Amino acid sequence: MNEIRTQIKEFQQWLGSILNRRVSLLPENDIAQKRIKNAISHSLLGNAKRIRPFIIAKSCEMYGISKEEVINLFVAIEYIHCYSLIHDDMPCMDNSDERRGKPALHKVYGDATALLTGNSLVSLAFDEILNESFQFENYIKIHLMQNLSKAIGYHGMMAGQMLDLLIVQDRNSTTEEFIHMNKLKTGELFAFCVSVGATLKQNSHTIQDLQNIGYDIGYIFQLVDDILDITEDVGKNEGEIFAKRTFIEHLGGLSDAKQHLLMIAEQAKSKISRVAKQSQLSDLIDYIINQL
Repeated sequence: MNEIRTQIKEFQQWLGSILNRRVSLLPENDIAQKRIKNAISHSLLGNAKRIRPFIIAKSCEMYGISKEEVINLFVAIEYIHCYSLIHDDMPCMDNSDERRGKPALHKVYGDATALLTGNSLVSLAFDEILNESFQFENYIKIHLMQNLSKAIGYHGMMAGQMLDLLIVQDRNSTTEEFIHMNKLKTGELFAFCVSVGATLKQNSHTIQDLQNIGYDIGYIFQLVDDILDITEDVGKNEGEIFAKRTFIEHLGGLSDAKQHLLMIAEQAKSKISRVAKQSQLSDLIDYIINQL
């Protein structure tokens, strides 16, 4: 456990310096770019878990791909994740006042800037994948972009966010709807990250198995996040806390939810042992659960 914790901390610092450099190099040709650049700095830089790019690093490690070869992917996935948080916090969504220990972006820069900053981060993410410095064949880049757009768009994250809003409005939502929401809103991006190494090496035999592991890890991550949100004062609004608390109640309460969490974790570890015997993904699952 100490080893994976140390690795994550070192990775966070390493990637943090890269992200700082990326943002510093963004052009400031006019007041519009300057404002969006400052807004990106507010939301992207500083204290963050960087779990998704760390998963990409571990996925690539399984296939002998060094982290230096996929820096563009680390940056791209953090841009995407940051965009999702910016939009998620807005008044028309979860209406959150804080993010990562700071005021949410819309509280500082307004709704319009938050919206445009999130949109800008999506385009910057795809720029990273298409950039010449990301030295993979074009057909592999296209495959990555197809998978990523599916994970974050109509078939994935956007549908999950829509379902989240509907669940808050519908006080009679089922357990299955909550689980499906988490798969779309969180799991799809985790599935993308876990399968990146296989995608880069075009190992089609294991991509689906790794995606399934990603869904499990995403579900574990979201369930831990939900438990923490309803047991700690984290500044979430009433509707968001209601949805999280209702899901935990669907699972039988906190005690049963934690048992459910451990069951899913064991299932995920079993899948990992069959697909990637040398992977540290099982250690990562333990790390996530130990946040409770």
